[in-house]
Amino acid sequence: MDISIKGKTVLVTGATNGIGLVTARELARMGAQVTIVSRNADKCAVMAEAIKTETGKPVEFIAADLSTLAGIMQTAAGSSSAIRGCTCWSTTPGVFSISVLLLPTVLK
Repeated sequence: MDISIKGKTVLVTGATNGIGLVTARELARMGAQVTIVSRNADKCAVMAEAIKTETGKPVEFIAADLSTLAGIMQTAAGSSSAIRGCTCWSTTPGVFSISVLLLPTVLK
């Protein structure tokens, strides 16, 4: 069974620090195309560049507040092209609802 993540597109929320950052970095290191999501656009840009520098892999980012339904819906509406190509995503417990609410957008 091939469980390689290489070439897969992965959306990682809460990825500017802690376990989200480590997850994003290691997925990029393993060859995934990573998009990180966090509230702070400046911090997203810095962390995306740091992951790229460390792994040699480009990392995209979406600045979004996923702690509210309105933020989730706005992200889904405004970033559907980035989200639609997503093969899988990693969420932190605080933003678990993104999985349920973005699923229809991803599957379109």
